[in-house]
Amino acid sequence: MINFSIKCQRTLVIYLMSEGVTKIFPTASTLAIVYMLTPEDFGKSILFVSIVSILSSLSSFGVASILVRDKGRVEDDEYKKIYSSSIFLVFISSFLVIGCYLFFVLFFGGYQGVFYTLYLFLSSLSLSIFSVFIKNLVVSGEKEMYFKINFLKSSLLAVLTVLFVFIENSYWGRLYGVGFSSLILLVLVLRLIGGDFSRFSFFHLKVVVVYCTRMIPQLISNLIKIGLDKVLISVYFTSDELGFYGFYFTVCSAFMVVGQSLNNSYLPTLLSAHRTGDLLIIKKEEKKIISMIFLFFIVFSSISFVFFKFFSPEKYVFDFYAYFFLSLSFLFNSLYLVYMKVFVCRDKMLLLGGGNIISLAIYLFGIVFLSSFGVFLLYFIYSVSVFLFVFLYRLGVYSVWNGAGIKR
Repeated sequence: MINFSIKCQRTLVIYLMSEGVTKIFPTASTLAIVYMLTPEDFGKSILFVSIVSILSSLSSFGVASILVRDKGRVEDDEYKKIYSSSIFLVFISSFLVIGCYLFFVLFFGGYQGVFYTLYLFLSSLSLSIFSVFIKNLVVSGEKEMYFKINFLKSSLLAVLTVLFVFIENSYWGRLYGVGFSSLILLVLVLRLIGGDFSRFSFFHLKVVVVYCTRMIPQLISNLIKIGLDKVLISVYFTSDELGFYGFYFTVCSAFMVVGQSLNNSYLPTLLSAHRTGDLLIIKKEEKKIISMIFLFFIVFSSISFVFFKFFSPEKYVFDFYAYFFLSLSFLFNSLYLVYMKVFVCRDKMLLLGGGNIISLAIYLFGIVFLSSFGVFLLYFIYSVSVFLFVFLYRLGVYSVWNGAGIKR
């Protein structure tokens, strides 16, 4: 029997509601788009979203991790200066990244026009700044604001996207929806950040940049995981096949609502225990999270099976193979989030990134040379391998702590 304290229950409910809203609105809007667009147009819209994810990941440069590391570790005033400098770095890097993108597509092909590029820039800038802003809310324990801003972001994106797709009846509708909602969100977040910019300093900017250079392997792995794989799929598969993959991926990835919510709700407790090396509390909290993840997985996988089997659009024939492997993939992704905290607290992000890159290299190799096995199986193999990497490292660290008698 798992006994959750009243505080943890309340925190978990808030994060579940927030992550649920964040995922349910986009998922619902995506399903509406699936019914309105052809698989080919849906595949093209997925490619756009994937490019946005890649650009925003490059722009954010992994700075959110330094907020997790330093909150509670340094004085509040010092932390605010690091936070302000992180926002400044993301803002500047967004312009550099879109400039590099333009150079690449103009010289190597793939330029889609001024408006396409403008929507890419607005969307990636907004998403990268939002990721730092929202991580600060999590580590600061501002649950109510986290819920409100996530609700606004997801509902705004969903409503505008569906509206524009309905009007345009093409993948450009999704581009308009993402672009306009990103602009509104960007203005709002910058207003909320407000005076935090005044704490910026070049010294702390240097601290953030130096830390982020150690995040490069992890950054590369994130690029592959959140978008580069879909770009490759668009090269080696048709737009229809990319649309089919995106449809199943969108529905199955909704399970990450649970994984992220559970991890966020226990993040302050686990970070504190990791810093003090309190192995008893760490194992106790991990056991709670993992038990809840498996419980929710049984419920979610049953619901998603019924949906795919009986309610998916006629254009997307039910594929048990795709459902099975993608569902299990996101179960392992959720478990990965539980165990990767030991890397953050021990400042081993370079090692974590290296492990991710090796696993992702195998995944990309499979997409290019082993596509006959199916991208769903390949993604499952990647998810299991990266989970095993963090799990085995975590076992090694905990055994050292046990041998030392306690603490690290």
